[in-house]
Amino acid sequence: MLEKFLFKKISLWIVLLLIIFGLIGLSIFSSMVRHVSKGGLLLGKWSPIIEEVAKFPGKVIYFFRSNTLKVDPQIAKTDFEKSLNIYNQSYFDNYEDGYLLVSTYDYDNGSFILLYSLKENKEIFRWIPPLDEIHKMAPEFIDGINSHRYYRSQHPLLMNNGDVIFSSGEGPLVRLSSCNKIKWLIPEIYHHSINKYDGDNLIYAVKRLKKNERNKHIWDDGFSIIDSQTGKQIQEFSVEKIILKNEKNRGIVWGVGEFEMDRYHVNQVYPITITDDFVKKGDVLISIRNLSMVMLYRPSEDKIIWKSVGPWINQHDSRYLGDGKISVFGNNVVRGLAQRFEFLLGHSDIYIYDISTDTYTMPFSKVMRNSKQRSGGIFKLLNNGDGFVEQSSDMVVQRFSEKEIIWEYVNYLGNSEKGNLNWTRYLSKSEINLEFINNKCK
Repeated sequence: MLEKFLFKKISLWIVLLLIIFGLIGLSIFSSMVRHVSKGGLLLGKWSPIIEEVAKFPGKVIYFFRSNTLKVDPQIAKTDFEKSLNIYNQSYFDNYEDGYLLVSTYDYDNGSFILLYSLKENKEIFRWIPPLDEIHKMAPEFIDGINSHRYYRSQHPLLMNNGDVIFSSGEGPLVRLSSCNKIKWLIPEIYHHSINKYDGDNLIYAVKRLKKNERNKHIWDDGFSIIDSQTGKQIQEFSVEKIILKNEKNRGIVWGVGEFEMDRYHVNQVYPITITDDFVKKGDVLISIRNLSMVMLYRPSEDKIIWKSVGPWINQHDSRYLGDGKISVFGNNVVRGLAQRFEFLLGHSDIYIYDISTDTYTMPFSKVMRNSKQRSGGIFKLLNNGDGFVEQSSDMVVQRFSEKEIIWEYVNYLGNSEKGNLNWTRYLSKSEINLEFINNKCK
């Protein structure tokens, strides 16, 4: 019966008619998809359905072409044969006494955090987030980036008593004790940077704000000021509100390029802890990647006191250095172009920008010339003028002078494999208290 149906002769005019109707239907559906992707509202409740249908082929292609098929997508091949690779031993012996706070991944633990002593060339402590417990406390955040295979323990922040604070990179903010006990959890979307302010009392954390009628068509990133002891959110700031408070900024947000859901993409909020001729204590330096904008915002007056679009492109990790200078890790990737064209500026680089003179330098261009970081990347200017970077796309961190790379670190797993890195911190000897290592857990 089925065979007769499948091989039944059909008149040519019926086939041609089906093809015509099919092409008309495809044209109409394509027009609907384009309308929805541009932020159109004419299709009402059908819009999310059309969007999901349009996404389905892409999800299938992504499944078969991406590392979703890998047993461990956060593990990659490496040419290194050990974790710490020193290229200038005498320089290392004279200047290096720091530590690395590393968020990484391996076969046994999944995502975990380790403290690495560079001088001793070894791991000296480890935190393992109890992910099953985190999922129970935040049941809305168990899939995607919050699942075991993708969870990242991003940008861990070490407190004086040995606790660490981190997020999944797209989920709840967690404070974990040195005994791997959860002290508090905030079940909202936190991502990218977490920084201390006022000693151990407050932290500033980048977050995605909840949707409302005003921002339902665009993701509004911002940041929270949080009591680090209790996990209570003291104050929340919307980057969209900060920018659009001045009507002159409308063109930056809405008038450049096509509509984009992730228009802001805040990846660093750096609280200012000093007062000088250019900033006041309590100001914040905000990096907004998808606008290629860095701005100084003064919460006490609710105003932007300085901003610059470029010279960097799609940057990560801006920090205030004092005396009117800031550092910016410029990914310098042009989103949307084919890979062979996307680095129009040649490579990723470090910018040292002087607000007072509106000029900048790129002192580390020599050692950054092979860096092509499509996303991620952090930079810290060390006290002696060296640079510390995480090259996130390459899963490697480095210390370098203007002339040469001093050392490189990867989380080497053996068998020519390395674990992912998710915003590593460099901590100098004066920035860390190691007494917690001797505490015994019950």
